[in-house]
Amino acid sequence: FPAFCILLMATSTVAEEPVSLNHLSWLQGCWDSVDPNRQAEECWSLAAGGLMLGYGRTVRQNGTAGFEYLRLEQRENTVVLIAQPDGGPPTEFTTAEISEQFVRFVNPAHDFPRVIEYRLSHDKLTAIIGDGLTIGKSENTVTFRFEHR
Repeated sequence: FPAFCILLMATSTVAEEPVSLNHLSWLQGCWDSVDPNRQAEECWSLAAGGLMLGYGRTVRQNGTAGFEYLRLEQRENTVVLIAQPDGGPPTEFTTAEISEQFVRFVNPAHDFPRVIEYRLSHDKLTAIIGDGLTIGKSENTVTFRFEHR
């Protein structure tokens, strides 16, 4: 019985590992996406000083372009994604789920997107934005498939 109590005390004090920018090092570098309707790029810096800086640019077939300033900030035990489409006001998304090559950021109060997911698979990066709190629960999504430059 005493060994069981010690084991129970030891397991109940183990805290969940804090989320850090190091968990997202797989995003670093520049990524290119080309599909019939648009050409997109997204670039992320190395993590330093509690920040990863990024930008994105999309050029549509008709020649119009959009851009976005991005940053990942280390805050306490989590990472926050801050997006500024077309240089507008910042919108924050908090880390909802993270694993070795996947991250989901959410902002339930935002109109669109409410969820941003990144997944790395075989040197291909997929970024999906949606109007639900997960991509699976989103009615409207936009998908970007990137290859490392």
